[in-house]
Parts: sequence; structure tokens; C-alpha cells
Amino acid sequence: MSGIAFSDHLSLAVAVRSAYKTYDNEHYVLKGLNLSVPENKIYSLLGPSGCGKTTLLHCLLGRGSLNAGRVVLKYRKISEIGHMPQNVALHKELTISELFLYYGMMFNMDEETVREKSRFLLKFLELPSDQNRVVDSLSGGQQRRVSFALSIFHDPKLLILDEPTVGLDPMLCESIWNMLREMTHHGKTIIITTHYIEEAKGSHMVGIMRRGKLLAEKDPLRLLEELGCEYLEDAFLQLCKEDELISEEADITPDLSYILPDKHSGSQTVNYDTPFSMHRFKAQFTKNLWMLRRALLITLFVLVLPFVQISTFQMATGADPIDLPIAFVNREMPYSNSHCSNLSVNIFSDCFMNETSDVYLSCNMLGTLRRKKLKLIEYPTLDAARRAVVKNDVWALLHFHENFTNHLATRFNDGTSVRNDTIEMANIDTYIDQSNQLLSHFIKTKMLQTYREVMKMAFDTCDLDPSISRLPIKFMDPIYGSENTSFRDYTGPSMLSLTAFYIPVLYTGAMLMFEKDGGLLERIMISGMKFSEIAASHFVIQIVFIVVQNFGSMCLMYTPMFFNSPFEGSVVTTYFLLLAISLVGMLFGFVIALLSKSQTDAAYFGIGCNFLMKFLCGMMWPTQGMNHYLQIFSYFLPITLATDALRSLGSRGWDITHPDILLGFGTTLLWIPILGCTAAFIMKKKSNWFE
Repeated sequence: MSGIAFSDHLSLAVAVRSAYKTYDNEHYVLKGLNLSVPENKIYSLLGPSGCGKTTLLHCLLGRGSLNAGRVVLKYRKISEIGHMPQNVALHKELTISELFLYYGMMFNMDEETVREKSRFLLKFLELPSDQNRVVDSLSGGQQRRVSFALSIFHDPKLLILDEPTVGLDPMLCESIWNMLREMTHHGKTIIITTHYIEEAKGSHMVGIMRRGKLLAEKDPLRLLEELGCEYLEDAFLQLCKEDELISEEADITPDLSYILPDKHSGSQTVNYDTPFSMHRFKAQFTKNLWMLRRALLITLFVLVLPFVQISTFQMATGADPIDLPIAFVNREMPYSNSHCSNLSVNIFSDCFMNETSDVYLSCNMLGTLRRKKLKLIEYPTLDAARRAVVKNDVWALLHFHENFTNHLATRFNDGTSVRNDTIEMANIDTYIDQSNQLLSHFIKTKMLQTYREVMKMAFDTCDLDPSISRLPIKFMDPIYGSENTSFRDYTGPSMLSLTAFYIPVLYTGAMLMFEKDGGLLERIMISGMKFSEIAASHFVIQIVFIVVQNFGSMCLMYTPMFFNSPFEGSVVTTYFLLLAISLVGMLFGFVIALLSKSQTDAAYFGIGCNFLMKFLCGMMWPTQGMNHYLQIFSYFLPITLATDALRSLGSRGWDITHPDILLGFGTTLLWIPILGCTAAFIMKKKSNWFE
């Protein structure tokens, strides 16, 4: 058997010998199946759901491989094969004429031939004469007829049709069968599966399949005669009942020594090893443009999404909280004293260190805090104020002791001889709700700033050096950045790199999974479209999106007319680093699409990776504060070191020769061949990944 040559079957278009197929190495879908399809005939394959028909068809088309046995086709060129899947598998956003032109371009047909074929098929299949009708607006039966039209559009020699007449009216079914019979007179071979058993009488041969085997393979009229049946359905049931009497134990197990023979004597199915084709690339690229135009709102949404994200982020983060409620109890002044409660500016009529001074530093500090847009709320007692903090009515409590200003003056006057109780009474007792680290840090910062400002003016009034009151730490001018650097300045580059990475992931994965989920990708790849051509067409369109999006994102982030984030480095270097990040994101989207079985799987995968990148790239918190092993892991992610490089380009002004910038570029560019090889490996190991 292993040495069988196709020349032994010159009258056959398809030969299957001793076919075994299992997905779990235990239960066999095909069990030693033998099938012979004569040339120029209609072969109807009948059988219940789960009997292995779909598996067999995939093996015939070369999209699945046998565990043992052989499949040999006389017609192996893609242009010689026509396939109609069970589901309609149409790009429903396109018009009828666009679909015909798309498949015509795929098979390198000239426009005149496409027009002639379109006119004939529209009339014969009773489709709407208006070719500009969008497929989604057609009825289910009309869509099925369009699907059938595409399978025969390029005039193939071998047609494999899966349930072509489901949902069609009897008159049209009869017309299609007449057309199929006419096609056999012109050198066409047709394999058809159908649920309508009786219509298989119109075929030249039927194969009745059950439990992975063929129970019979004969001319339908001869089969009826042999079994003494009037109807083909009765013959089908009789064969199934006879097979039911056969024990499962009688099933033949495969001879594992006959696992797919070598390339010289093995299966000969459709040859998909065609070189990259410009006409197929053009067809896919044109189709993608049509899809973008048809879904204009979605296209615009994807295009402007980075700008919306960055604008929202910039406006929502980094600014100081306004009207943050702060409680205070000022025992230096009577409760609700009008002079202190209404103080909105600092007034120093005298030196606070004079014994006769009427200056109250508590009031000056409260007035300064008001100017910093904090909402100060006075309470009569310390207990009442503490309860307000506990109930979260306020975020902090400031407590000024009696004679606060005098005690503070004594503390400065007496120096080392000052008493402990004086030091204590000169303090501002501050109670802060530290459940929110950012707000508590903000309050502490405002308190320290207020103290420095008030004491500087107070000492200036006393003609004393303000440095006396300063903490013994002097912060010099920053080496990089400014004294007013905000949290937004730190997280901005992270948001920029995350957006540049994730938007291509989202778009590329979604576009491929859209086609894959509806069986579209399976159909066009069976029609000869290569993944490299699909990827290239998406790449060209996506690169245009990326160029526009990254340019706009940089303008939003760094130009004075928008958010004016600090930027000291090279515009060109920063832009090319963002492009590299986006290319990695696009390739990552391809890998996600290859690994996922549905749009839901891809969405979960993409969202999970987005959060992983967000937490580990240094956006939420510096990588230096991570767990040691997690920190090392984060450095191997595509955008962690690139984000650090973007931050250094913006705030430090380093150029591409700096080691940190080179490291950011290097780790990002390294992911391009890694993801490219990963995609190629998955394609090689999972040739029918679209199933």
C-alpha cells in the first residue's frame, strides 16, 4: 500500500487510502477509510454529524494531516481547487461587486473577466442585480448563493462543497444541481456534502460514511437496486443499522508502521508552497481599505484613540488636589476669631520675636495654606477634629498650641537652653489620614512649603537671616528636571510607550481575529492567500496609523500649545524609539491572533498583557521599588527599558549615544526578530491554526 502511485488511478481525481486520524491518540475520527472520487463526476459524501466528514475534507484540502494513510489529488494547484465552507464565510461589510473583485484579484483575473463572471452568476443564482448591495443586507439564502458563486468564480477543476444548498428553495437547488452536472461535462470534479439525502440521487456516486469509515461507495441507483430500497434515505438507514450490529471492538486499529510515508510516496494534497504574490497582496490590501472605509467610525476611533488616552491621562493626573478638606484647631486664637479666620494674605506688622508683638504665626500659616487651595475647616476642640478625620470628613488635622508664636520665638531666642515644654508647644501637631499615600504626601509637602514661606517672611520682618529657621538640608538646583516636577512628568513617558505598544496590539489582533472567527481566514487561505501576504497588507495600513498616531502623541505630550511636558532630547530619536515600540506591538498582536481560538481569547490575552506591561514597565511605580526577581523579569519585557529611555530623552536630554538610550533601543529592537520567529514557529507547528 505504501508504494501506491497515482498513475494507478488515472481515472480518479481524489484517492484516499487507509486513512486514520486521531486528535488524542485514543479515539479515531477516521478509521482506515478508503475513498475514490472519479474524474468529471459528482461525488456526494453522506453521513451523520460527527462521523468525520469535516475532518476528511480538511485532509483533502491539505489543511489537516493524517496520522496514517494517504491522500492523493490529481489537481494540486490552488487555482484548480474551489471550496465552499459550511458557514457562508463572507466579508459582510463589503458589497457583492467588491467581493467578486476581491476573489478575482486573488486569482489574478482581469477586470473584464471579473465583470463577465459577475453578470452571469448574479443572473443564474438569482442574486440582486444591484452589485453595490452590502452583503450584510442580503438574506441568509442570498448570502449562501454568493458564497457558492465565489467557490466557482475562478473556474476550478475540483470543487469541494460543504452543504451548498442549505436554506435554498427547491427550484434554485434544482438549478444548482443541473449546473453542477453540466460542469462535469466540462471537465469538473465535484465533492459535495449534504443533509438532503434524496438530492444526492443527482450525483454520480455516493459515499455513505459512519464512525470514520465508508459503509458504501457506489452509484446511487445501483446502491438502491442492491439494497432493494426505493429511497436513498432508506438505503442510508439500512446501512447504518447493519453497521450498528458490528462491535466497536471490531474496528481496525492502524498499523503505526504506516505513519505518513516519506515525501516521495506520501500524501499529495493541495500545494500551498507558493511564493509571495503581489496580486494576492494587492487583493488583501484593497479589501482592507474597503473594510476601513466601510467601518469609518471604528477606523476614526482607532486612529484618535491614542490622542484621547494621552489627553485624558494628562488632564486627569499630576495636578495638585483642589479644595482638599483640612481640619484645624487653633488654640492660639479664640474659636472663630474674625481676624484669623478671614486672613487671606500674610501680614507682618512687627517682628514676631518682640515681646509686644501682636503677630500670630498660626494665622499666617493658615492663610498661606488657604492660598494653596486647601479647604480649611475650623473645629472648637481637638476631639471634634479627630472625629472628623476618623469619619473621613477631612484628610488631616492641624493643631496649634496656646501661645504658639511666643513659644516659637522663645525657641529661637533661647537656642540650646530652651526647655522641652517650650519646644513641644512650638510644634504644629499634625494628624494625617495616610490611607491614601499620594494625598498624605501632598499634605506633608504643602505643610513644609508653608512653614518655609511663612518663616522666611517672618525673619525678613525681624531683619534676621531666614536660614536660621531652615532645615539643615539644602537642596541645590536640580541636575536634571526642575523643582516643580510632577507625578505626571514621571508617568507621561510610560503612558506614551504603553499607548504606542498596545494600540497596534489591539488593532492587529482584532482585525485578524475578526476574519478568523467567521471562517473568513480559513477560506481565503484555502484559496491561496498566504499568511505573509495577509501580514504584509495589515503592516502597510498599520504603519500609516502608527506614523500618524506617534507624531500626534508626541505633539500632544511635548508641545507648548498642548500639555508641554518636559522635553530636552532629540525629537527624531524619540520618534524612532516610539516607532520601534509600535512595531513590537504589531508583531505581538500577530502572535496573539495565532495563539487565540476566538476574539474572546484574544481580548483576555491582550487585556492581561496590557495590565502586566502597565504594572511592570515602571508606570505605576519605579522598577527600583519592585521585588528583586520581578525587577529582573521586567527588564526583559518589550517596553520597560524603552520607557526609561523615553524618560531620559525627555527630562535629561541624553542622545542615542548614551548607554541607557542604546539599551532601550536594543531591547525593543531585539523583540522584533523574537516575535517574528515565534509567529513563524507557531505557523509551522500549527498549520491549520484558523480552525
